[in-house]
Amino acid sequence: MRRDFPGRADSPEVLRGSSEACGPLAVWQVLTHFGIASTPAGIVEHCRFAPDVGTYSVGLAVAMARYGLRADLYSDHDSSPQLVERELYAEASRLGIVPKSAPGLRALLGRLDWDRVGIFLLQVDWAVGHGHFAPGLGAVGDRVIAPNEGDALTVHGLRQAWEAPGIFRQCVVAQR
Repeated sequence: MRRDFPGRADSPEVLRGSSEACGPLAVWQVLTHFGIASTPAGIVEHCRFAPDVGTYSVGLAVAMARYGLRADLYSDHDSSPQLVERELYAEASRLGIVPKSAPGLRALLGRLDWDRVGIFLLQVDWAVGHGHFAPGLGAVGDRVIAPNEGDALTVHGLRQAWEAPGIFRQCVVAQR
């Protein structure tokens, strides 16, 4: 396991070249952090990434499980998942991933560290109308350790982006 979390600039160009590929990018970062070899094509396939839609949190969990990590999916209830989400939930179940209710943000951040990395679904660009995936390693005081979001992300800022109207509170926590 690396003690320096791999940055966006370290990632394959195909993953960092598109804002819609933030989910596969985050998965690549987590896999690389844990020393697991992967390819962009394999990650995209396992996540069921589509350029016009992106991917879903459950897709990130499936991809990380396929690469040998334990993936815990925390999520608010979704009463009307899309077809691809339903397929991914079925695959997740076969892999032993059972979605759990999303806990409070402070409790979730308290579970994260170098050995347990989270990928949060956030609403960061209100004009776009879809979410953004960002890896997180916990919090120190009021500062969130979120390598792709810069040093200025506070717990309050993360809470606003994670609990935004129209977005599910979702996080995938990966560990060996």
